[in-house]
Amino acid sequence: MKNRPNLGLILFKYVVLGEFIVKTYSLHGHTVQVENQTEKERKEEIALAKQYKKLKRQAKADDAIKKARQLIFQESCYGKRLLSAFIESKTLEERDVQEKFLNKLKKKAAKMNKLKSVPNKYCTFDLDKKSEDREHQKKLALLECIRLNNEHKKLKEEKLQRQKQDDVLTESYRIEQEKNQCKIKRIINET
Repeated sequence: MKNRPNLGLILFKYVVLGEFIVKTYSLHGHTVQVENQTEKERKEEIALAKQYKKLKRQAKADDAIKKARQLIFQESCYGKRLLSAFIESKTLEERDVQEKFLNKLKKKAAKMNKLKSVPNKYCTFDLDKKSEDREHQKKLALLECIRLNNEHKKLKEEKLQRQKQDDVLTESYRIEQEKNQCKIKRIINET
């Protein structure tokens, strides 16, 4: 027999070698993934730190500009003039409102004085006539109310009478129907 290589041994060697290769490459692949992930996280942290620093610088710049504007406004004559003009316009506006209010008070006082002086111009006969007219109007209103109440009572009574008549008619109709049914039953029983 020829010397044949043992296939089982060869296969075993290849399997062992393959497992070794797979283990080393999978371990190498895992380490590469971990390194890539840590590099990515580091880059994200650096980007966040840069963005934070940029926002902080921008906020400081905005505050500085705001303070400078405020300082310029307070120190310059334009700011002082603007404030004094604003205050003056408000005082003028308040003064106008006060004058309008005083004019209204004066008009009301004038009307009250006119009303106080009016009864002296009329004679007492006219005043008595007005009171008589008011009493007459009250009497008319009372009579109208009584008339409406009487009409309402009549309508209620008529409604009750109609309802009683309807009840009587329905009862007589029911009795008539019962009689007809009894006749029909007798005829049926006879035949």
